[in-house]
Amino acid sequence: MAETASRPALEKALYAYARPDRMQLVKNLLEVLSLDELQFLAEFLGSCILVSSATNMSTLDVIGRAVPMGNDADHKLALAGEFATRCGFVIKMR
Repeated sequence: MAETASRPALEKALYAYARPDRMQLVKNLLEVLSLDELQFLAEFLGSCILVSSATNMSTLDVIGRAVPMGNDADHKLALAGEFATRCGFVIKMR
């Protein structure tokens, strides 16, 4: 059985993606997210790293390959987009 990371560990890992001038924006978002949402973001970013060798892979492709979407796909895409915006990077959607 896989262990679940603690909330502080997830937040710290996710903060690492923010540009220095955007840390407060990211902090404000992460503080209001549920543990499940934090875990999704961590899984999503991990998936992006693992499949980064694929050329022109869209966000939907990455999520579809490595993160089960379930009934809340729109919410997950919005969450990933908001996190990316606050961190100061762009998620390519095709």
